[in-house]
Amino acid sequence: MTEQTEPALPLPGWGHALRVIGLTGKSPDDAAAVLDRMAVVDRMTRYAWAFDERQAELLADCFTDDVTWEASLAGASVIGPFVGRDAVVEFMSSFWPEQLDQRRHMITNAVVEDQLHDSATLYTYHLLMSATSSEIRPVTCGFYRVHMRRTGVGEWKIQHLVAGYDIPF
Repeated sequence: MTEQTEPALPLPGWGHALRVIGLTGKSPDDAAAVLDRMAVVDRMTRYAWAFDERQAELLADCFTDDVTWEASLAGASVIGPFVGRDAVVEFMSSFWPEQLDQRRHMITNAVVEDQLHDSATLYTYHLLMSATSSEIRPVTCGFYRVHMRRTGVGEWKIQHLVAGYDIPF
């Protein structure tokens, strides 16, 4: 007889199982929707660049005034929420003095869901890497669920971001 042990975190599919993500499989149906999707993904990519390059002003420009940022560590614990552009940027930039390595947030596998004229939900994977003078190593990985809001012609901003990390870091 084998001894049963608790499953190790993260449980496969934890984001879907906890209803943090919900993919529908819908694709865009016209050229304008495709352009909006490109703008939504571009905003998320700019978020990663601004954070990694420690550009607080550019990071702030990625968010709506009423943005909410929160995170889940494999569904086991929660970070935040932080509400409002200033609070989110302050929280995110508070790590910079202690992080002496170069961080790179790699955004991949972008899927836009629930797309309307003025709002959309973006799901991406992310891989966080660290570079020092002697090594490059993975730090964590997971997903983002990002509710975007249109704020102007072709301009989308992050209204609510949930970071789902597969392991703590």
